[in-house]
Amino acid sequence: MKKLIHILVIAFIVGLVCVSCRESDLTNNGEGALSLKIGVQRELPTVSAGKTRATLTDEELLQKCKVYIRNAEGLVRKFATLDEMPEQILLVPDNYKAEVTAGDSVAASFTDSYFKGTKEFTISKGTAISESVVCGIRNTVVSLALSDELQEAFPTYKITVSNRLGTLEYTQDNISQLGYFMLLDDENQLRWNLVGQLNGSGTEITKSGVINLVRKATRYDLTFSNSSSEVGGGMISVNVVETALTTDEKVDILARPVIKIIENDQIYELDNAVYRAQFDKETPIVVRMAASVPFTELKVTSADFARLGITHFSSFDLMELTEVQIRELDNLGFSIQFNADMTKVQFAFKENLREIMTNSIDDGNNTYRFDIEVRDRNGKDRAKTLTVIATDALVATEDIATQNDVWSTKATLYGSLVASVTEMNFRYRAIGSNDWMYSNQAVLNNKIFTSQITGLEPGITYEYQAMAGTVAAKETKQFTTETPAQLPNAGFEDWHGDSPLYIYKSGGEMFWDSGNTGSATLNKNVTTYDAAIKHSGNYSAKLQSQYVALFGIGAFAAGNIFVGKFLKIDGTDGILRFGRPFTSRPSKLVLYYRYVAGTVDYSTLGELPKNSKDMGSIYIALGDWPHQTFDGETDIPVLVKTKPADRQLFDSNSSNVIGYGECILKESTEGEGLIKLEIPINYRSNRKPTDIILVGSASRYGDYFTGSTGSTLWLDDLELIYE
Repeated sequence: MKKLIHILVIAFIVGLVCVSCRESDLTNNGEGALSLKIGVQRELPTVSAGKTRATLTDEELLQKCKVYIRNAEGLVRKFATLDEMPEQILLVPDNYKAEVTAGDSVAASFTDSYFKGTKEFTISKGTAISESVVCGIRNTVVSLALSDELQEAFPTYKITVSNRLGTLEYTQDNISQLGYFMLLDDENQLRWNLVGQLNGSGTEITKSGVINLVRKATRYDLTFSNSSSEVGGGMISVNVVETALTTDEKVDILARPVIKIIENDQIYELDNAVYRAQFDKETPIVVRMAASVPFTELKVTSADFARLGITHFSSFDLMELTEVQIRELDNLGFSIQFNADMTKVQFAFKENLREIMTNSIDDGNNTYRFDIEVRDRNGKDRAKTLTVIATDALVATEDIATQNDVWSTKATLYGSLVASVTEMNFRYRAIGSNDWMYSNQAVLNNKIFTSQITGLEPGITYEYQAMAGTVAAKETKQFTTETPAQLPNAGFEDWHGDSPLYIYKSGGEMFWDSGNTGSATLNKNVTTYDAAIKHSGNYSAKLQSQYVALFGIGAFAAGNIFVGKFLKIDGTDGILRFGRPFTSRPSKLVLYYRYVAGTVDYSTLGELPKNSKDMGSIYIALGDWPHQTFDGETDIPVLVKTKPADRQLFDSNSSNVIGYGECILKESTEGEGLIKLEIPINYRSNRKPTDIILVGSASRYGDYFTGSTGSTLWLDDLELIYE
């Protein structure tokens, strides 16, 4: 058998600013390639002089940019950062739309702004295209100013500007700051309120107003002044200047250098994956490095140079080699090439070095490691490791790319081609079993092939081998399926306390909580147990929406239950922790419920006016939210604030949401008992979650103090299903 060599590349090969792509760089699988360049319109037109400009730095944009590529069927590629986006994005022929977002989409903020850009394009077979996406600001931007007369009249003042979900507060100390608002799709108003202490008298002057027909990607400069010689609430006027944010200034995001492997004129970019390629005297191994500006350092280090005959070079910087040294290395079989402006450099193993590697198969000393460190003139750097392993196998079994590929009942297996093979699959079995099971024909992408296997047992260790037809690879790899987790106290049997009533046994560990901590201050519990209406056991959870009041002071409160903790009372509002640690990935939530939908008698929303039918909701989310700390509580996945002035609610569209399922209860259930409900969980990524959020509410819009005091939701016997 002809001796072959395969390449193991342990690398993370990405590029932000893409260079040209040749047809010879494409795969032979009928794909085309997209090179995507990202630009940002960052400067805002300034109408009022002296205003400060809040802009993101390049590094902030690098951390916050996300790229989505969709076709008519939905999302086909997603890059959580630009640093994950490869130099060439391989796509099957089709019509596509690229969407790039940068920054943070926050309801109202002085610091967080949001950018978005889109571009439609078409991929044809075997062709390479280059497209640019320019991201423009999507916020509604607000600046404020007071006339000299008003500043003299009001030495201290407060101005609030609000949209439906957030409020910013301006004072004499921060009046020069820009405010960034994110409008809902159906929202076209900003509300403002000015309160000033009249100089010399202490009289409080108040003036409120509304800016109508407000638009996204538009700046509004508000100038407050007095329209007569006397300052009073009725004499304050506001001049509004509207400016569309459509500048042509583009700021490119700087790229880190790219390191890639080339074989037979094909470029291979790998994401912490194992890759193997056929190797003989006709197949060179080429490492190419590219940067957007000239390189300043290109260091290659290997203890294996001596085994290849390069005895007096164990580490060298390609940028510092003399022409004599370059010729010497070339004669030894290590070829180095530069382009004219030093932005592209490559090295290759010539035939004599590849022969030495091939001959090492028999002695077992067949692994060669090369550490590569590069840096460009902008200070951007990258470090990768190339490992070459000589072998005479047809296929190789590879480690599963990440643990994210292993679920409770399914897994994606990885193998690689070493020789030309047309039939590829895998065999697998539980450790200790004598019987192999076989996957379907694997899917080939470049030289990596994968196959998803299903019907696995949770919490079991399996072994697997790549197959070339009926011939198994030499390597055997293992993986262990996820252990399915369930929700504690999911039948709501454990309760303690009186006012507030808690949903766990005394001395036990809290997992569930409710709004009882808030409502109990007014001698009511909105969530209780019910021994009469249940599916099994002794109790169900009864979520009853109510108007909670004491001495005429109160608010509408939805009957609710959630995974987390009620942290703090804020007036008639609450600050909550949503989420508990959870790393499993269920396919659906099954529960038993009864719902009575009342007639809305409290409303702050046009979406659900008085006398309409109330709606309940149940939703589950699994995600990897960055943890927060508040008031001594640590590791909070999502911090929720219900107070209108600084309302902060759960965002189901957040990029941190991995899996999500929801059921909106629009009708009362029939009968007096509980009925079964299944809520499928739709996964947007194969990332492993770190936390789970689950919320049930008798009034869906209870966070907005909207709903019916006649709405009640019973829940019992929640179960997570793994399929």
